[in-house]
Amino acid sequence: MSETVEVASTPDAVRFVIDEDLYPRDAVLGASYLFVDRCWILLDRPGDKQIGVRLKPKTGSSVTLEAIEGEFCNELLNQVLRIRVGDATRQLREYTMAWAFFG
Repeated sequence: MSETVEVASTPDAVRFVIDEDLYPRDAVLGASYLFVDRCWILLDRPGDKQIGVRLKPKTGSSVTLEAIEGEFCNELLNQVLRIRVGDATRQLREYTMAWAFFG
């Protein structure tokens, strides 16, 4: 069994290799999107069912790599929870919208 998230840092960037079995692609994309104002983001496919994310702070940013690493991991968990809650409440939302339009 592989690691769920592998983290590697260089002096100017942090890289994550994320297992898609644990963190869906939509969660990785959502978390990455929230960092576009602070970081340069490169996404790649290092292996099957893996997503590589490289975050490099933009020039002039006072954010440390450790902070970026921690914030990205927290946001990744947040995105996974949002997806699960959305899936769990989808039928209720569809019913409510149908009732509002046709009720």
